[in-house]
Amino acid sequence: MTANKKGLNTREKVITEAAKQFYLQGYKDTTMRALAGAVGIKHPSLFSIFRNKSAIASVLLTRYFHGLEKSAMEFADKNGIRNENSALLLVFQALNYNLIYLDRRFAEFFASLYAEDSEGVDRIVMNLGHLASFDDPATDPFHELDKKVLGLSAMMLVRELGEHSIDPHIATRYFVAMIVQVNGKAMNLTNDEVGAFYQKYFDEIEKMAAGIDIYKDYLLDDSL
Repeated sequence: MTANKKGLNTREKVITEAAKQFYLQGYKDTTMRALAGAVGIKHPSLFSIFRNKSAIASVLLTRYFHGLEKSAMEFADKNGIRNENSALLLVFQALNYNLIYLDRRFAEFFASLYAEDSEGVDRIVMNLGHLASFDDPATDPFHELDKKVLGLSAMMLVRELGEHSIDPHIATRYFVAMIVQVNGKAMNLTNDEVGAFYQKYFDEIEKMAAGIDIYKDYLLDDSL
């Protein structure tokens, strides 16, 4: 086995173990030393692979979003929804907030990571295809202040959903309305159109979310 191949295998072992420990016992209570021990490497060696705990968690969050985008596109295709940015955004966020509502462990992981590395999480979110592709080559419609407002609003909803103190239908409509407001004409959506979309598709999206296991289907899937 080459050194590069061995390194990739070790990296994937770390990610897999991190998914287990972050998800099952909590992000806050997992230490880099515990991860190194579980993988069978020395504690300092882990820092040569990942600079810190949030860097590992960012990989898992990125996998979650990639899996979510794939599921959203499959839902759009199945239901004959026009596969354009606005439509994909609606499916994506509706599915996203339903999954967070259904999976308190993931909600806690998401919120804990954001508390530690808000800029890193915001960067991952803004790089998503359905948001990044709205950028005009000359002008980014999402200014830094707008990104921070969207990030804080998203995490407020994550915490509320994790505590089951807000309905995912309300959360997704609220957040998409905020994106529409911040992004302006590039979204080509109105609040009435957002409401009509959820009225038509929300029950189906709820059923789809109920059949997804974030831990097994997204976090452990190294093909994403």
